[in-house]
Amino acid sequence: MIRFLHRYDLDIVLHICGDTRATIGMMPETGADLLSIDRIDIRDAVAGAGSSCRIVGSYDTSAILLSDPATIEREVAAMVAAGRECPKGFVAATGCEVPVDTPPENVRAFVRAAKQAGLNQDYGRRRT
Repeated sequence: MIRFLHRYDLDIVLHICGDTRATIGMMPETGADLLSIDRIDIRDAVAGAGSSCRIVGSYDTSAILLSDPATIEREVAAMVAAGRECPKGFVAATGCEVPVDTPPENVRAFVRAAKQAGLNQDYGRRRT
């Protein structure tokens, strides 16, 4: 399927829920361009697959639901700093879907922190 979609010049995201530390090194074999991770530390994802794929994730969805904005901002900044080490690039995101009851101020804190951390670290440059 991924080869088929690549014929249309699409970037393909592979998302696998849960702890994928044992399989992260094999995930690029699927041909996916981006790996969306869930319950795995960014550093483990970068070490396992960052030389082959861009990494997407992996802020804990329960944390965005239950934490306060200041905590979210601090944790997202640390996540972006770790993701910056990915040779193929990094996209700050939650590990899975944001719970419907998440306070809007928590979502705003996530977006604000991801943008600010990216700007502070000159993350806007394109990676090869």
